[in-house]
Amino acid sequence: MTSIVPFIKNDVIQEYFEDALTEVMANSVEHAYIEDLPYREKGKWWLCGHYNKTNNCLEFSFRDYGVGLRKTLEYNSSETIKKYIRQIGHHFSDDSKIIQLLVNDEIPKYKNNKNKVRGYGFKKFKELANNIGYNCEMKIFSGKGKYSYIYDINTKNGKEELGSLDFDLGGFLINWKIYVDNGDKL
Repeated sequence: MTSIVPFIKNDVIQEYFEDALTEVMANSVEHAYIEDLPYREKGKWWLCGHYNKTNNCLEFSFRDYGVGLRKTLEYNSSETIKKYIRQIGHHFSDDSKIIQLLVNDEIPKYKNNKNKVRGYGFKKFKELANNIGYNCEMKIFSGKGKYSYIYDINTKNGKEELGSLDFDLGGFLINWKIYVDNGDKL
């Protein structure tokens, strides 16, 4: 793949890239659409990408119109995870905080099942940003929450920001911007 997509410098970067994309698609298919609830576009998701030559930025976004992260956790979680959510309930008043907890692996889906390979998807989204080998910006939106993570390849530091939307997004949206050849637009 490195000869086809030059920004993927090696197999390790390719794995981070593929893991993040596969995980976001699988999450949508497995968790976003709850059988008993009506939807505009049940079971569908969209992925798009663009390369901007002016600022050497590869941007790609993923979107679904499912129930969003809050309802996904309420409906699709095991009793162990639901109990954990009740214990940290004060964090669940803010959708951006839910996103942050998921990204930082504080709410794994399969916490007590060592045989599960998946269940740490949001952690993989951040791992892509940290390990792609370029400056990277990641934004996640769900409900009224907005989470932003910026990784600076020069300082080897990431910065999180939480925010809120004036409206309920409905579903899930994630966007990555990868500044190839370390474009200066961070």
